Amino acid sequence: MVALQACLQLGWIVYSTYQPVLLQRFGFTDLLPGFALLGGFLGLVVEPLSGALSDRHGEQARGRLLPITVAVTVAGLIFLTTAVLLRQESPWFSPGLPWLMVFWVVAVQCASSPNLAQLNEAVPLRSLPLAVAVLTVSQGLIGAFSGDLARLALGLGPAATFLLGALVLALGLAVLRSGRAAGSLSFRSGDGSGGRQRLASPLGPADLVKAVLMLGLALAVGGLGQILLELLPRLARSAPPGPEAWGPGSLLLLCSAIGAPFTSRVVGRWGRLPSLAAGILLLAGVLVVSLLLPQGPGLPQLALLGVLHSLVVTSLTATSLTVLPMGRSGLGAGLALGGTGLASSLVRLGFGAAGPVGSGGLLVLLAASTGTALVGCLLLAGRHRRGVASPGGGMSGGFTDHFGSVSGAYAHYRPTYPAPLFAWLAGLAPAHQRAWDCATGTGQAAIGLASHFAEVVATDASASQLAAARPHPGVHYRLASAESSGLEADSLDLVTVAQAVHWFDRPRFFREVERLLRPGGVLAIWSYGIPQLEGEGPDALLQHFYADIVGPYWPPEKALVENGYRDLELPFESLKAPPFAMQATWTLEQLLGYGASWSASARYREALGSDPIDHLRQALAAAWGEPETPRPLHWPLTIKASRLGSA
Repeated sequence: MVALQACLQLGWIVYSTYQPVLLQRFGFTDLLPGFALLGGFLGLVVEPLSGALSDRHGEQARGRLLPITVAVTVAGLIFLTTAVLLRQESPWFSPGLPWLMVFWVVAVQCASSPNLAQLNEAVPLRSLPLAVAVLTVSQGLIGAFSGDLARLALGLGPAATFLLGALVLALGLAVLRSGRAAGSLSFRSGDGSGGRQRLASPLGPADLVKAVLMLGLALAVGGLGQILLELLPRLARSAPPGPEAWGPGSLLLLCSAIGAPFTSRVVGRWGRLPSLAAGILLLAGVLVVSLLLPQGPGLPQLALLGVLHSLVVTSLTATSLTVLPMGRSGLGAGLALGGTGLASSLVRLGFGAAGPVGSGGLLVLLAASTGTALVGCLLLAGRHRRGVASPGGGMSGGFTDHFGSVSGAYAHYRPTYPAPLFAWLAGLAPAHQRAWDCATGTGQAAIGLASHFAEVVATDASASQLAAARPHPGVHYRLASAESSGLEADSLDLVTVAQAVHWFDRPRFFREVERLLRPGGVLAIWSYGIPQLEGEGPDALLQHFYADIVGPYWPPEKALVENGYRDLELPFESLKAPPFAMQATWTLEQLLGYGASWSASARYREALGSDPIDHLRQALAAAWGEPETPRPLHWPLTIKASRLGSA
């Protein structure tokens, strides 16, 4: 995908070189200002939309590859058609020229965000900054030599150049498809069994807020990029040292490419958003100094600005690919590309396409872009930390979806509850008409109850979790909070909460349960902690990972689970529960998938931009032995039950 992205960038150089030439040549001079802004405003719609559409089946074998193939093929055919019509001097070419240009821009934008999203599926999460750095190196080198490439294109003439552009796009597509055929893009597409499907998680309200913040952040960072690459050269008071006809923009991009391997390590160590915020602050500071220098920025300042540019670009790209829930990297990439592209058009609209610019206007743009970008970083970093439990034990500030980004792993890897548990619960209930499984997640407990009750209503406040739930004819899933179910009063024989009551506003939940239970109805809650793994070595490593690696990222509500709900009192008559436990026999990959479904793992990824499961994989590799060798696991259940009134 790096090769294809490079070919698309070369295609843009061909397009931008000949766009004004051909428009003037065929009498469309009045369209020049509009076409100069076309890419940015079209990209604001096309890039996120094409990325979001590719997310729908992005991890299937042909998911992203199909729209990329179609879009790049269309772009190549437009180049080829243009070359043929120019060579034949066809009378049909002139009227259709503007439309060919519009279609070409749309086609390339339709391919860009799905192609970029493949980075998030091709490498482990911890290696994502390095993979993005490879892309930054490619883009920086091509950008640095873009002036030379444009002059070469003008020397070849339009027909030959567009023919060569079509061949370059075809080559990029061929490299991409050969990589897919070799399986090089399947790191996270499945479990190694040949195509396990994982659909994109639905977007909840909190995710939509993140998407808006990502777009604003990309727009602000794009403004900083335009200052660096477009406006700063127009302010330069003297030509910096370097090859003839090379301006500050080319030198910046060259230094950005050289610095990308180093800055990727910074992003991997500090995390995406901290690196982005630090890069923005440092970049703004060096820019202010450069703008105030009497002779303009010299080579040392340009080199430093280039390295900081690579830090910002690498961390922004990595953020866009991981900020939204699992399977939504196409939308994230589209928002980043659309936002930065829109910044280019807005800056061109405000400062013109050419001519000198004043330092006052640049300082205003710099302040606005820096401030907006830093606010965006802070708001994105703070989204997953909201909803901390209040002193009364409930959630403050509304529902926090701790598992929305890992719903697929949650459904696939969470252990199943023992059948005798549900038989015992059914024996407690005064009747078997209707049960409510509250905070059902992906339906593990609800499906167990369905064998004993005529109807099971399973609710969850997470649309992502419900979307991943397993269908069952006796289970009716619905979106609702624990504290406001929307169910009729006195309609339930049993209420269950599996591994979730610690997230609730418990006083409100208990009042809701009292409203819903029939006389003699039962409320039962249970939880489990870290499993006991057979083998002293592997078990110790798992305990270390749980407590020390992801331990700091457990939400505070997890403390109730750790003490076995010892401090949690149910409001009705207490019922004694017999001992129950979950049993499983798992391979190493199944255990790793289970660890990936933990809320602490999701918060670790969000905070640091790396995958904690890679730590666990490396630690267990030697102690486990053959990865396909199954090992028994044991989870003791903590169960509390109480009865409302008398039957």
